[in-house]
Amino acid sequence: MMPPQAGGAMLARLGRQSLRLLLPAILAAGALTLPAYANEASNAHYRAGMSLYAKGKVHEAEAKFRAAVAADPRSDAAYTGLGIALYAQRKLTDAVAQWRKAVSLNPRNVSAYVNLGAALNDLSKPDDAISACRSALKISPTSPGAHLNLGRALYKKKRFDEAIHEYKAALKTDPRFSQAWLSLGWAWNAKKNTKEAVRCFERFLKLNPTEQSCTCVLKAYIAKYR
Repeated sequence: MMPPQAGGAMLARLGRQSLRLLLPAILAAGALTLPAYANEASNAHYRAGMSLYAKGKVHEAEAKFRAAVAADPRSDAAYTGLGIALYAQRKLTDAVAQWRKAVSLNPRNVSAYVNLGAALNDLSKPDDAISACRSALKISPTSPGAHLNLGRALYKKKRFDEAIHEYKAALKTDPRFSQAWLSLGWAWNAKKNTKEAVRCFERFLKLNPTEQSCTCVLKAYIAKYR
């Protein structure tokens, strides 16, 4: 049987290999309500930016979001969109600045708080990520993304039981949230509960039958611990 340290090393490799898969799950942008006062030019730039982002054209999307901000500097949606385009380019500090601007304009912008949690986790600032995610949950207690990113911050602080609680909360709202299953598997592995880790990884693979970036690592883990 594979020693626990080896399982942890496999998961660490998985975390590095699966950024493309994880990125859409930890960011929230598509459900934003455009402010009623925003001018139509800003709204149009925002919508164009979201369309380009969905197609993977992040540089073009960034330009559209910047145009949205220029057309209406009061639009928290425009800053939120700009943040996701910058995050996709791994400009994490710049993305954080945009999302902080968004929540300063609209303290109820759940998407910006969720995204802050993601970026602050990536910047190894779990305490700040926890604060951002809890702000999101005060507004939207069932937000799967907020629970996921809060769980990841808690995991970084080795508060594994609390992380498991948050991942389960995300799955209670969305049982098909595959990244929550993947993160829950990591947490169970950290607690050396390989049986539960295998169950979670199997659920993840079932939900992502065509995913290639992490399939081999997870299948190897499952074969060792099943």
